Amino acid sequence: MPVSFETDAGLMRAVDRVSFEMRAGETVGLVGESGSGKTTTALALLRLLPPGGIIESGSVMLGGTDVLTLPAKEL
Repeated sequence: MPVSFETDAGLMRAVDRVSFEMRAGETVGLVGESGSGKTTTALALLRLLPPGGIIESGSVMLGGTDVLTLPAKEL
């Protein structure tokens, strides 16, 4: 799930090649160095990226539904 931000110089890639799977009842911890994209990944999963943030591709599947395609009201 690549995530980029629009800048005056064009798109700047903030997160690249993130993939993980969780099953019902599991807990996952996301760890990494400062600035590695943990917060941006979490915000993208929840569709809460700040203005200018773009999820370029990928999916977030929940119960067979791609959350990234849901209208805001359904989300």
